[in-house]
Amino acid sequence: MAAWLDQQHLPYTRSVVALDLAESYLRHGARARAREAAETVRGASRELGYLHLEGWAERLLGECVGLDDPIVAAAHLSRAAGILEKTGARNELAKTLVAQAELQRSAGDSAAARGLLERALKIFDALGTLDGPDRARALLAELGAG
Repeated sequence: MAAWLDQQHLPYTRSVVALDLAESYLRHGARARAREAAETVRGASRELGYLHLEGWAERLLGECVGLDDPIVAAAHLSRAAGILEKTGARNELAKTLVAQAELQRSAGDSAAARGLLERALKIFDALGTLDGPDRARALLAELGAG
């Protein structure tokens, strides 16, 4: 499908499909494949000026790196948050806040993690998002138990 989208000169659509695929890879534990797709889109989106997609790709890269390198992950997530706030991509911003909360929790900062999760949930609720809040609520419950 990606090749067909390239042939049709649909770089935006191809990038969205690639990021959806990267998201799926990530959720199924294929971090290397997710990272490869996200890096490709990040480069293309910078070149083409698709700022929202660049932010989405940065979030995915942060999640791909995750706890293996928290400093690099935090840098990706910070860039993602800045871009996504600037572009008004609130659902992606909320997902980024959840990923940042996971890093904060792993660093032992439960208060910061809780604040990020509460902010993410407010955004998800305002938008009526169906799939993001579950992850945020589960993390919040873990913080409450810990």
